[in-house]
Amino acid sequence: MQNQITLNEAANLISTVGRDVTFMLVGEPGVGKSSILKTLEAKHGDAFEYIYVDCPVKDIPDVGMSIPDHQKKVLEYYTGAVFNLSNPKPKLIMLDEMLKAPNLIKLIFTRLILERMVGDVALPEGSMVFCTSNNVSDGVGDSIAGHLQNRLAMVQVKKPSADEWLNWAIDNDVAPEVCAWVNQFPRALASYLDGDQKDNPYIYNPKTQKGAFVSPRSLAKASYIVNARDMIGENSTMVALAGTLGAPAAADLAAFLHVADKLPTFDTLMTDPDKVKLPEDIPALLIMLFGLIARIDTSETFDKIMQVVDRVVHKELQTLFMTSVMRSSKAALVARNASFTKWASANAKYY
Repeated sequence: MQNQITLNEAANLISTVGRDVTFMLVGEPGVGKSSILKTLEAKHGDAFEYIYVDCPVKDIPDVGMSIPDHQKKVLEYYTGAVFNLSNPKPKLIMLDEMLKAPNLIKLIFTRLILERMVGDVALPEGSMVFCTSNNVSDGVGDSIAGHLQNRLAMVQVKKPSADEWLNWAIDNDVAPEVCAWVNQFPRALASYLDGDQKDNPYIYNPKTQKGAFVSPRSLAKASYIVNARDMIGENSTMVALAGTLGAPAAADLAAFLHVADKLPTFDTLMTDPDKVKLPEDIPALLIMLFGLIARIDTSETFDKIMQVVDRVVHKELQTLFMTSVMRSSKAALVARNASFTKWASANAKYY
């Protein structure tokens, strides 16, 4: 039995039994736990009102307060605006960084977690609540008392592997230079919990942490910096990348950026796909191929792209290209394309 689940498995778990069970998704910093609310929204559409609660910065008035009703001479409980309980639509509430919240807020949220109640007011029928936080071993201020833990189902969220992250990155317009670097340096997405990463210079490690590190979150941020490097200049680019990914990762990624700046442009490749000079070294080819995946928009464009891909002498890189495309949102467009079926038939032993 595995002791971890993927982000997609966590979203499915919440979707399936989240009305009756409150899940606490626990994982190390930057692995994508907070993105699950968006995943659930994409899955369920307008079936819910989606509510994000940043627990560490909340205080009692943010949750609710007892207000005097002078006519009845009683105190009535008013809920915080964040829950929007005047709207009867079912809620899907994410209590983010729950285990970093002040102890009093943790106590107040126990009814929400167990009974779907904000104070004395019930959530609309069919509402769901889930929580996220870091591992206690991460050393970033998370703690939980026994009475709260017994109200939750705590599940460990797996840090995405390099391949899993690349599947996400391709569909989210991450810079091809960053994708190529992760493909070549997959240990940048290893976990300190794996037990054999003591000398890994890229990743978060609570025993040695002194600065920035590589995570799915920081890689996504690095993509914006990489895409803007022509405007901000080389020095600012490298300083910003070091402050986002850490100095070792930034130094390695710099070599990929220098290679990328010498590649033929997409327009050049599409104008003369059969004759334009292609790079020979692996990093350059990886950057080119990840960049081509991002530009697939029509069957005609894919035909021209395949003319380029067919000229790549490394069959394993062709296979990586095809596998990445078929795992992406572009798979439906490509699957019926004659260029794809021709390549797949000719390269069945690789694909």
